[in-house]
Amino acid sequence: MIYYASAVGSVVLALLKETTTWHVHSLFKKGFNLINQNDVIIFIGTNENGSFPFGISVDEQTKKKMMSHIQRNDEFRVNQLKLQHAKFSIDINTTIIEPRQNFHDADVEALRVCLLAYDFSNYTDSDFSLSRMTALKRSLSDANEMVLPQLEFLVGRGNGLTPTGDDILVGLLYSHFIQPFIEPVHLQTIKTVMAQERTTIISENFINLALQGVFSSRITQFNDTVSDETIQSLVEVGSSSGKDTLYGIYIGLIKGVNK
Repeated sequence: MIYYASAVGSVVLALLKETTTWHVHSLFKKGFNLINQNDVIIFIGTNENGSFPFGISVDEQTKKKMMSHIQRNDEFRVNQLKLQHAKFSIDINTTIIEPRQNFHDADVEALRVCLLAYDFSNYTDSDFSLSRMTALKRSLSDANEMVLPQLEFLVGRGNGLTPTGDDILVGLLYSHFIQPFIEPVHLQTIKTVMAQERTTIISENFINLALQGVFSSRITQFNDTVSDETIQSLVEVGSSSGKDTLYGIYIGLIKGVNK
């Protein structure tokens, strides 16, 4: 049986050239992840949470059929533009999704206005309070600050496959790409923390890609359009991941903090 992808990320194509053997790492309602020997993840599933330069998109029916045949640790092998499982193959000779990195097009002021109108009060009494996250942002903005303890506190903190602290960090990194504030030495510190294996493999992949300016379409949509609708579409991702990411963007862009 051959199934056909509707879109494939350019990051995926590069990864498949480097590694020919992958295994099923985790299964979700919307799809599943493959992993290679370097702990790099590829997502295969529907685009309900947006499209990913690091994902392979399929329709709902195709996803259901594939997932009825697979279980954790199943092997996939790369054969030209196909991913082959013991019971089926996925043809990825389709539309290629390139990372949206037109960060200079983002209307920062419009995004800030929308964010200031959003209610983030649920973080007030949490480990991710405004005062703590604002302090982190100030430290990231100062090359002379010691930011390692703050990052070690943040990364991996929270529940789920992408803990809250990690999603906030992704949001901070996106805000940095549209309005730079993180000192280069601290970008390196983030890489150092990620090498400590403090969080889930899935989060590691999201953050490592974010360090390269690679984000999902629900985030990079802000490069082109800022509205209540685009805000809400990000918030709807996961049980809380979208809102946590939005909170990170908010921290990065709030008035009175930027240099």
